[in-house]
Amino acid sequence: MKKLLSLIIVLTTILSLCVFLNSCQDIKREEFPISFGEKYTFMRDKTFDDGHYVKRIESYIFYKNGKGEYHHYCRAENMKYNDDYTQSATIKFRWDMSSYDGALFLFEEETIYHDDHTDDEEITLIKAPFTVSQNVLFPATTSTIRYVREGSELFDLNNDIEE
Repeated sequence: MKKLLSLIIVLTTILSLCVFLNSCQDIKREEFPISFGEKYTFMRDKTFDDGHYVKRIESYIFYKNGKGEYHHYCRAENMKYNDDYTQSATIKFRWDMSSYDGALFLFEEETIYHDDHTDDEEITLIKAPFTVSQNVLFPATTSTIRYVREGSELFDLNNDIEE
């Protein structure tokens, strides 16, 4: 009888521990400040003084299951050097957030180049951590690029689009 009672107590303890650890993971996902399934985008559509034209659209989408997608499109035309190319790809990644300072880390899983990709350069994720908020992703390695949640009041203020 004592062995049966001890076995029940041990199994109950293990089950309780599993439920607790699983709920900790759910809490982490719920506390993540980004809106899941929404695009955080940077856009630039600009012609420079030397005639060089660049159209660049980059978006990150995060999912609650710890996965995400990065969409990269860049079209460049340099009239001076007759150098035109298109970079176009989707990178699937996993994400994790630091419990210490809230830094966001991305880990590449798969890169899919699209049919319109004409450049030989490899497209990769930013390796540095991101600072995040409800409406903004900000890479630690740059001060010029911010990815802003589409539909937020900050979105139109962030993108460098020629009218």
